[in-house]
Amino acid sequence: MALKPNVITSCCGTLFSTDANSFAGGIASLPSVPAKALFYLSIVLVIRSGIHFLVTGRTARVFAYFSTWSFIFSFVAVISFISLYFYELPTHHCPFCLLQQEYHYIGYFLYLSLFAAGIMGAGAGVIDRFKDRSSLKSVIPGLQKKLCLFSMIGYAVFTLIATYPMIFSGFILEGY
Repeated sequence: MALKPNVITSCCGTLFSTDANSFAGGIASLPSVPAKALFYLSIVLVIRSGIHFLVTGRTARVFAYFSTWSFIFSFVAVISFISLYFYELPTHHCPFCLLQQEYHYIGYFLYLSLFAAGIMGAGAGVIDRFKDRSSLKSVIPGLQKKLCLFSMIGYAVFTLIATYPMIFSGFILEGY
């Protein structure tokens, strides 16, 4: 590589620092306790609405809305507090470093489960508008239930991966 020592570069530490005057810096500076509460509440709501849809076959769009909200807020949670537990450093908010070898490539598992969950959850709501068409009446409900189930599994896997270092590492984010 042709690195130039006289060129200053921005690293994730400056981009995602709590002092940065940017959108990413604003997310990084969110208080961790309310962010955790919103994250876990959104996961509970998406799982609860998914169970309701699987049992009754109704409210696919409500599940899709909760799934989309959880998808978006999960990314906010990764920047705000989840990544801090993997790095065990209260100033490192970068969601991209989770993809590195130093962190056992955990980001790939984290993001794969999140993308699968979000896309499948939103998909259950998108195809809901076509369920009354005569040629699709027998296909859409079963497909929606599969999408819902796989979405719920994806969110559960994402939440387990994200929660693991919070429980089993020695890092304490609050109270310093």
